[in-house]
Amino acid sequence: MSAPPSPEEAARTVEQASLAFLNATTATERSAAERWLLEIRKWPQPLACCRELLLRSMVGYAKLQALIMMRECLGTQWPMLSPAERSELQQLLLRLLAEGSVEPYVRAAAAQNLAVHAKHDLLHALPPAGSAESGAPAVALETLLQAATQMLEEPSGAHAPAALEIVHATLSEFGAPSSGVVGVCNGALECILVGL
Repeated sequence: MSAPPSPEEAARTVEQASLAFLNATTATERSAAERWLLEIRKWPQPLACCRELLLRSMVGYAKLQALIMMRECLGTQWPMLSPAERSELQQLLLRLLAEGSVEPYVRAAAAQNLAVHAKHDLLHALPPAGSAESGAPAVALETLLQAATQMLEEPSGAHAPAALEIVHATLSEFGAPSSGVVGVCNGALECILVGL
């Protein structure tokens, strides 16, 4: 059995498969490219590949594939990520959103990942039901909302679309206002929006 590819090799594979998918002229070519894109998700460390793609790829569709993989990883690997790794992922996504040349579909997927990231942080910070524990501090949502506020308040307005994408994705991810955690999150978002 061969060793799994390095993050750089995996990223190149995703880029090549993404380009093959985009340039496919037949259903067979497209299916082959899709198989490659699905196969890389079975790699033992897909987050490293995602980071590599988001940092270095010039192919928008490859970045989208990285964001799709990352969203899956946030659900399956969250408990195994250290607070530093979680923070690094959030900062990586915020930097991606701040880039002016990002395709709209990549920006939307990055904003959605930020919302999912904040939701996992909040849900995993809650104490177990019936427990007297206070739970761990959830900082991702606050950091995300502060970043969106700073983007909106920037005098040039260059990052306003990205900030609005974050707010929209967060509201969508957390659902309709209600009591409990969802209501608290939506209440915090409403306070930010009122202050603008």
